[in-house]
Amino acid sequence: MNTKLKHLLFILAVGIAFSSCQKCETCTVVVKDFLWDDGLTQSQLDDLNATYQLLGYNDAQDYYDQLFTGAYGAGEEYCDDDLDVIKDEDDITVPGSYTVGWECVE
Repeated sequence: MNTKLKHLLFILAVGIAFSSCQKCETCTVVVKDFLWDDGLTQSQLDDLNATYQLLGYNDAQDYYDQLFTGAYGAGEEYCDDDLDVIKDEDDITVPGSYTVGWECVE
């Protein structure tokens, strides 16, 4: 009987040790809003995107996505307190250019 109790306690301890209560999400820095394109016509935007395509990108969004992915990583996993810090950060606006911030998914 003593052996069964030990096995039961061992199984319970292993179950608790390997269970996770962490809240984790994968977060990436992304451009949330372009400010420089507010006054441009659709024709001008098309010309601008054509320029980015000549550089090897799909469009301006693709260029900036790759720029920030290179600088901040393609998506890092953040958990618990670290995730709270990321989610509490304010977006950053570069005047006349764009607004960037964290985007997180579970």
